[in-house]
Amino acid sequence: GDATRPPLAVSEPATVVMNPPFGAQDGNRNADREFLAVASDLAEVSYSVHNAGSRKFVEAFAADEGGEVTHAFAAEFRIDAQFDHHTDEARDIDTEVYRIEWS
Repeated sequence: GDATRPPLAVSEPATVVMNPPFGAQDGNRNADREFLAVASDLAEVSYSVHNAGSRKFVEAFAADEGGEVTHAFAAEFRIDAQFDHHTDEARDIDTEVYRIEWS
């Protein structure tokens, strides 16, 4: 299924853990916005992995959707080659992980 159109309804408090597309490639710009929007609809809390340097964007997006970033930390994330634009067998990417409380 499509993560931006989940075939489910949440009847109890939920936590979403996600690694959305970073939205850094042409044709995929801002893809992480759709994932955050779905998380804001489904979850009381979400944890989300983003490119390093995304804090301002994530905090602003969360605030616009009624959420608040309560924790953020840096993490190194290994990505194995999966797509045509991946030129290395694997690459370590600097990322940031955000905990967001949605109201």
